[in-house]
Amino acid sequence: MNGWPCLLPGRTGRHLKAATVTLFLALTLAACGGSGGHDISNAVGDAKGFGPTQLYDPDTNPGGHVLKEGDTGIIFLQQRAAASPAALRIWFDVANASTYGLEMEEEDLALLSRVHVTDADGRSMVAVDPAHRMASADLSPGRYALHLTGASNGNAESVPLFVRFEAQQVAAPGSASKAGFVEVLSTVFAKSCIACDLRGAHLALLLLYDADLSLAYLNGANLSQANLVRANLKNTTLSSANLEGANLENANLELASLRGANLRKANLRGANLRSVDLSEAQLEGATWVDGRICASSSPLGQCR
Repeated sequence: MNGWPCLLPGRTGRHLKAATVTLFLALTLAACGGSGGHDISNAVGDAKGFGPTQLYDPDTNPGGHVLKEGDTGIIFLQQRAAASPAALRIWFDVANASTYGLEMEEEDLALLSRVHVTDADGRSMVAVDPAHRMASADLSPGRYALHLTGASNGNAESVPLFVRFEAQQVAAPGSASKAGFVEVLSTVFAKSCIACDLRGAHLALLLLYDADLSLAYLNGANLSQANLVRANLKNTTLSSANLEGANLENANLELASLRGANLRKANLRGANLRSVDLSEAQLEGATWVDGRICASSSPLGQCR
């Protein structure tokens, strides 16, 4: 994936594509569009990103966050060969009555055996599987859970799943006087979350090696001891992020903003730091690009 999927004019339904899994909850058709420049505030109250331990689950984390408009979350689908494949449940709130569709594409079959949505009481609303790969239903405002069941394909690994829930105001077809709202819950398999909003997310210790997080907003995120080996962080905003002990070996940080970031004891060996902003960053004990260990007396933003 090189970006978030968008709902294209001319389609009669709103659809979710699992693995380029895209859930569309829509009143009108939306036009495709890109994100703007990096001008998002770094204030604590503006946090929009939520890691696995921050997300709501009625059984394991009842005080957690339910995805709402403007939010991004990250979870991991456990892939393993088993008689009962691993299942994942993601909670989200629908603000407006919408048509909901599911579509499982060919490439999704290696990862998923079933995708379905239930309401807060556990009643099934819509489901797809390899035998019935397209379905749709109307959803009323309320709380819902997206369930993803992994395929038993022998791959014992965790597959990261990024989720972004956003609303766009667009003109309703055939109406010049009233604008409609389109709500989009987008999920993307594989390690790609380009230009996504993970401000303030708790992502400590996560395996994000080879991840493409270019142009993403990670202001104030906790990435301590995260594995970001070979990650693409070009043009990524990491202002005031906690990267203490993170492994950034051979990562691409070109044009990234690390202003005020905590990089103590981080591994930057072989990283691309071309035009990176390291002003006020803490680098004590970090392993520099050339393998040097930054002294404890290193001034802010410098490795001495």
